[in-house]
Amino acid sequence: MIETLMIFFNFMMSKIALEKQIPYLYRNHSLNVFYQEELEKYRSLIEKEKNNKAYLHEIAILQGMYPKSYYGIDNLGHYGLGLSSYGHLSSPIRRAPDNYNIYMFQQFYFQEQNDFYRDDWLQKLKEVSEYINQRNKSLTRFTQEMSLTLKK
Repeated sequence: MIETLMIFFNFMMSKIALEKQIPYLYRNHSLNVFYQEELEKYRSLIEKEKNNKAYLHEIAILQGMYPKSYYGIDNLGHYGLGLSSYGHLSSPIRRAPDNYNIYMFQQFYFQEQNDFYRDDWLQKLKEVSEYINQRNKSLTRFTQEMSLTLKK
């Protein structure tokens, strides 16, 4: 229940940020046409195959090709959650984007900063999102390499 409420809260805050044009770090997750076609092909294979090993192999392939979500200043929706917009705001003690988004609400919703500051903050948030996305890629790469090492 807590997870559902957290997702709902994050979704609603992202909608408000969109409506009020508040600079915001969106958590985007999109699935392009190539991935949709590949997923459909694998779904058909899985339905036809009765062998559990083949099923597990196909699931591993799907997990490897499923695109990761990422931060950005433009809202592109969140395919995995089925939401038109999404951004982190509910866990400021464990995620930096939450802190930035809280600060944006303080500045542009509660204090109503002018457009001059909005452009500066959009540029800063763009830089922050690129940095966070790069760090997430490094962490994912490290986790994969460590997993392979431990299997040996």
